[in-house]
Amino acid sequence: MHQRVWSRCTPRQHWMHAGSLD
Repeated sequence: MHQRVWSRCTPRQHWMHAGSLD
């Protein structure tokens, strides 16, 4: 669910964080 927040705030960081969480 956190990925959604990142995507809205920082789409570029989204994939970066998603890789760590996912």
